[in-house]
Amino acid sequence: MHNLNGTYQARARSAVERLNMAFLSAAAERRQGLDRGHGARSPAGLGQPRRDLVTIEDAVGWCDDGEWIFKRQTPIGYQTARASLPPVLAALGPADPRRIEALKFAATVEKIGAIAGADLAGSCTKGAISDGGATTKVKHAARFNRARDVVNGWEFDHRAGRVVRGAERIAFKVQRRNGKAQDIKAFDLLCAVCVDGLDMGAILRASGWSAHGKQRKALAVAFLELLDLLRRDAGIA
Repeated sequence: MHNLNGTYQARARSAVERLNMAFLSAAAERRQGLDRGHGARSPAGLGQPRRDLVTIEDAVGWCDDGEWIFKRQTPIGYQTARASLPPVLAALGPADPRRIEALKFAATVEKIGAIAGADLAGSCTKGAISDGGATTKVKHAARFNRARDVVNGWEFDHRAGRVVRGAERIAFKVQRRNGKAQDIKAFDLLCAVCVDGLDMGAILRASGWSAHGKQRKALAVAFLELLDLLRRDAGIA
């Protein structure tokens, strides 16, 4: 009976892993914007047709005084054509920790889909035969799952030895259900902006809301609060 239960548990874990990877792969495909849009890929909202000419600088660390250190990626004398960021992110400065966390999350989703590997069962391959990218995919999936846990307020239970996941957090809640408007979940909001590159109006309309200025502003505030959660979790003041 014990071996039978172990077999059922193993099958259940395998099924959950396949579901997780299906979800992650779909998000990564949206993030990469394959067969959509024009020109080079952008840091966020990869299939968008709008382009900005910018100088690309990557954050490579920070000084003792808390200022970020940037390394120029665009050659001197040139500019890089990049798809426009969603307005809520474009309004943040390049060194704003919230913007950096948003782009890090978007890059994580993209990398998951860009790496080979069948499932989440990778193992360390140092000094061993390559596992086809499964280990790297697991690491990126762990970062993805961490972001989902943080924005939902799910915490690690030391007694249980795992993150206890409950109901998903609602970032934008319907106060009076007398129309088509639906609650907007926190993690769905994070993915809509960072992965799909949607603006507040598009997100509201997709959930049955009217995209009035007051509601767009309130949703943008809710989104920035999610980025603040990721920033604090990363230990950035």
